[in-house]
Amino acid sequence: MTDRAIILAAGRGSRLGMQTENKPKCLVHLLGQPLLLWQVQALQHIGIKDITVVTGYRCEMIEAFGIPTIHNASWATTNMVASLMAARDLFDKPLLVSYSDIVYDPRILEKLRAVNDEIAVTYDLNWLTLWKERFEDPASDAESFSVDKGGYLKEIGKRNPNLNLVMGQYMGLLRISPVALMWIDELVCSITKEQGDRLDMTALLDLLINNGRQIKAVPTTLGWCEVDNEHDLMVATNLAEQERFGSELIK
Repeated sequence: MTDRAIILAAGRGSRLGMQTENKPKCLVHLLGQPLLLWQVQALQHIGIKDITVVTGYRCEMIEAFGIPTIHNASWATTNMVASLMAARDLFDKPLLVSYSDIVYDPRILEKLRAVNDEIAVTYDLNWLTLWKERFEDPASDAESFSVDKGGYLKEIGKRNPNLNLVMGQYMGLLRISPVALMWIDELVCSITKEQGDRLDMTALLDLLINNGRQIKAVPTTLGWCEVDNEHDLMVATNLAEQERFGSELIK
């Protein structure tokens, strides 16, 4: 049973403009509370209390919440994988990994936690409906995502895909085991430090696939949203008001 989680919250989120001038992206408010607390509450709702936040920009503001933290001191010059590896000491058992700029129904976490594969991700089957709300042109932000007949990821993260071949969209939620961490270690050690610093999560997942590693893809149609800019925040607010992330998260 997976009973530990980390939230990757090192980034500033400059596309949110003035909202993140003096605070990290994860502390932008949605219906009166920071995005970070939406994630913490979703994790706690399924019984996960061992939660650590990987911080970067304005780390002291996150530390003030009293949640255990690990600091990525190189947050300004590194990408998501570097933040993940900053928490490597926590990988002595499987854990859930959540981006800090997403909100989601806790039942998505329950499905992800139930998987026994070394590494797994969730994906949204109804992604196009959400993308049409988020973007004037959904194709402008869509990435490739395909799954084989066994439910394992075949491709992820390529820009400008044929939308007819896109089977879903990655959501920023993962389950990673200690064995999978060794896979990631091996991969990061095989590239230059500069490449490793630039490595984002979808690129990492695609590289793992290309190296023959199996990544389980867990489908969902439950509510979620990424908050990357002011328009996303409006979309997420509308979904939250409709209780699409679960009524138990609305305080």
